[in-house]
Amino acid sequence: MDTRQLIQLTVEILATNESSEDAAITELLIKRGVHKSAAHRLVIFVPLAFGRYKLAELFVDMGDGNYQLVDKRGRIIAEKQLANEPEFAMTLELLQEGELAANMNRSVWQGILTRSPEFTAVNDAMLNGAQPKDLKLNSIALHLPLEDTPQRYSSFRSWLRRTF
Repeated sequence: MDTRQLIQLTVEILATNESSEDAAITELLIKRGVHKSAAHRLVIFVPLAFGRYKLAELFVDMGDGNYQLVDKRGRIIAEKQLANEPEFAMTLELLQEGELAANMNRSVWQGILTRSPEFTAVNDAMLNGAQPKDLKLNSIALHLPLEDTPQRYSSFRSWLRRTF
């Protein structure tokens, strides 16, 4: 499967398994023939792209678009651009072209958006009175190696953390 097909499969699985934890989504992708490391990356970067797509519509300052790779001890080992990640970039492109959104209802959107820690953080801030135009996203931290830490994908996306 190419990246486009992997993203479409991920969205399909996310849409039909809204309440499943990330580890379960990862396992479903693997059962459908997706390599383990690719499945982990899809579970991370597809929801992030959905979240950033919606947040841009709200005029939230998207920051520099960086993310940090963090080791098991919490040390930053690298900083990278989300736009350079194929799963993120292709998902964003498909959303902008309308290809992914065309067949999605509100419930599916909400299910995927709540997997984005950035969207969740902005939503929480707005529920507490913040205005989207006053918010700015900072770099997110991804704990790596992804393929070695599936247990990190449970308990409300604890593998990602957000700061404002």
